[in-house]
Amino acid sequence: MKRVRLSIACSGVLAEEGLPITTTHQLRCIIASIYSEKAEGKLSIYSREDIPSDADLRRTINQLREFHLISTDRDFRSGVFRINELPDGSCAEIVSLVDPFCYVSHLSAMEEYGLTDRISKAMIFSTHEPRNWRKAANEKLEADLNEFGKYLGGFTNLTINKHAVPNMVRGREVRMFSTRRLGKCVLKRGSQIRISSIGQVFADMVVEPNLCGGINHVIETWEAEAENYLEEIINEINKLKLKAAKVRAGYLLNERLGIDHPLIDEWQQFAQRGGSRKLDPTGDYRPPFSDRWMISINA
Repeated sequence: MKRVRLSIACSGVLAEEGLPITTTHQLRCIIASIYSEKAEGKLSIYSREDIPSDADLRRTINQLREFHLISTDRDFRSGVFRINELPDGSCAEIVSLVDPFCYVSHLSAMEEYGLTDRISKAMIFSTHEPRNWRKAANEKLEADLNEFGKYLGGFTNLTINKHAVPNMVRGREVRMFSTRRLGKCVLKRGSQIRISSIGQVFADMVVEPNLCGGINHVIETWEAEAENYLEEIINEINKLKLKAAKVRAGYLLNERLGIDHPLIDEWQQFAQRGGSRKLDPTGDYRPPFSDRWMISINA
């Protein structure tokens, strides 16, 4: 078995993965997997120790740079590397790779599903608020440690860094929306892009209509498309903890579209007589008023 440099073995893994970028933590995991294969006799590399160290990581990054195999990504600061020999990714793919918990959402997701003919100036992503992001990162790190064991545990200061996403990525303006309640997302076929599920897109429309083209565009979209995805919409709306959003959805489905459903009937319990709920949460309270759903139809 031919012995190779660790950096050459890393470049082979990067080529196999076929991703346009990588991060410092991903390189740690690749090195750990290579050392694991070495211990199993599947690979031979030049190394003095049985467990990789920070020195191995630094040396590997420096050599990959020297061989012009990687370079610091032009849109991000340190810790995100462009794989020079592979095709570049789109804005959506790059951001999805840098932030492992984000997904394309709101008006940008509506575009992807063909629910709107509007083109958003900025590509909108939803991600965890800082505290939940760190919690999710720690859970991912624990899963990586379970997978790679001592070979990953040999690195000091082992953490998954949250890389700040700039306002422009690959020439496209980006808007990151941090939230306490990340919804359901799916992987876009044939890519690394995560996107809101179709039911989640409609749920977001009644939670943050201002990010979905405004309440009037939301109403137009529901009237044109909601019946095509009724079960997905009802399932996702039913999971929402925000009672006002269930009332808005109930009004749109029941009074605007004339749809009856047992779960829609259940949402009526969240209507508040004498309350100040509005169809558009960002607009002023004004008539007309829904007697059943007890909200101002301020659109």
